[in-house]
Amino acid sequence: MPKPSRSKGQWFIISAVVISGALLAISFVFRGYFAADTSTVQLNDQSYYFYAINEGYSNVDTSNTDCATKQKGMEELHYFETQEMMNKGIALAMIYDVDCTANKVNKKLLLLQSDDMEVWEGQRPSVASLTRQAGNGQAILNSAVNYGFDVEADICNGFGGSLICSTRKIGVPSGAGTFSIGPVSSGNYVVLRSVVLAGTRQFIL
Repeated sequence: MPKPSRSKGQWFIISAVVISGALLAISFVFRGYFAADTSTVQLNDQSYYFYAINEGYSNVDTSNTDCATKQKGMEELHYFETQEMMNKGIALAMIYDVDCTANKVNKKLLLLQSDDMEVWEGQRPSVASLTRQAGNGQAILNSAVNYGFDVEADICNGFGGSLICSTRKIGVPSGAGTFSIGPVSSGNYVVLRSVVLAGTRQFIL
């Protein structure tokens, strides 16, 4: 009688070890499917970067330095953060001026933009309409902004079944309510490209 009992006990222990080993192996195989990659969240968290850059703004603005030093500090912040965001696939727009009379940094626009999302503080221009006037394309803004910005206009025309495009660069001055993109024809397809522009940027004339 003792022998069969001891044999059954040994078989139970062996079975338990085998089953535990199998479960452990399965957990190792499938753990990659259930693990959350928090590093990806951190790398793409534009709100985090936005907060950090805002802190940099504040630190330079509140520093007890003369105007020239404050201007230099903002230039260094702008250059460093632009490179950092570029490495992460994020476009950065920092538009500001330094008021030497008040020894203060005036932040006009801070914008982070990627394929996934965009976050900003300040006023952004948007195009209400794009029309032809005397053979030129005339863009009308919903409201003027207190800073100048650049726009690239891709003017495309279908010819012989293919699309032929040319690109023009336009500088829009501070306070402007309209800007011209130059000569266009009826039926042109126009794409306005600028980080700071909000809203619709594609038009057919």
